[in-house]
Amino acid sequence: MARRTALRPLARPTVPLTLFIAEPEDAGDGQRTRYQLMARPGDTILELALRHGIAIEHQCGGICNCTTCHVHVSEGPEHMSTPDEDERHRLHRATAPGPTSRLACQATVIGDGPVTIIVPEEP
Repeated sequence: MARRTALRPLARPTVPLTLFIAEPEDAGDGQRTRYQLMARPGDTILELALRHGIAIEHQCGGICNCTTCHVHVSEGPEHMSTPDEDERHRLHRATAPGPTSRLACQATVIGDGPVTIIVPEEP
């Protein structure tokens, strides 16, 4: 007989997160749209963006098998999970990786913020 488990209610969003992303109409001009969001501990950047209807490219479906969701954590990296070996390996293949680089599908909110994320423009 299968064991039933009770569904846990989702945690309230409590972590302030700012996301800067270049919208298609802004491409090439260096302008970015600013989104002020509230994240739940345990959210990935990709999950949070998609939940709010914000498109972040993720060709592999968010399983750490590409680098199309490459972002930079410009504020609050201490409030994010640390990259594991798979993510670090993938980041070496990202376009213009840097010390603040993360994959949005892997970077998980773990602290109480604030966090600022910048989505780089496509090369």
